[in-house]
Amino acid sequence: MADLYLVKKCFFAKLVALYILINSSESTVFLSAPDAVTVEQKSSSIVTISSSSAVNQSTVIHLNVTYSSKDNYSSIIRLPEQVFLPEKATSVSFTVIAHDVGQVTTYLLSNNTDLNNLSARIRFIVIHSSVLSVVTQVIGWIYFLAWSVSFYPQAWENWKRKR
Repeated sequence: MADLYLVKKCFFAKLVALYILINSSESTVFLSAPDAVTVEQKSSSIVTISSSSAVNQSTVIHLNVTYSSKDNYSSIIRLPEQVFLPEKATSVSFTVIAHDVGQVTTYLLSNNTDLNNLSARIRFIVIHSSVLSVVTQVIGWIYFLAWSVSFYPQAWENWKRKR
């Protein structure tokens, strides 16, 4: 019975490998970008979008804003509507300028059919200050630890009483 399970598992693994081999072609290029970019208010940051290999043709990458914590995303952050990736290049950089605190999410869309960018998205987070962010995280962890430890005295008392 265990041998049959191993045969099925091995067959399934080979089937998955064959599917990946057939569906992945040399012409498919994947875009990668940082998942989240954190920028302090009234400052700027450089963001780099890279491809898994050089592109065969010049490509225009559109930054399609899909979410903004305010009605007008340009009040939070200024970013280009599109970025130009030259032929034979593997990466492109652009500058974003933060105005006000908030969040903006963009998906990367391109005119190049060889680019597979289904999951390429960037979330821009504009914060008041990095120091304030660190202090907030430290206070949060202290609260979590204090809350967790607060349950131990009751368990200790129950164990001492053997109840």
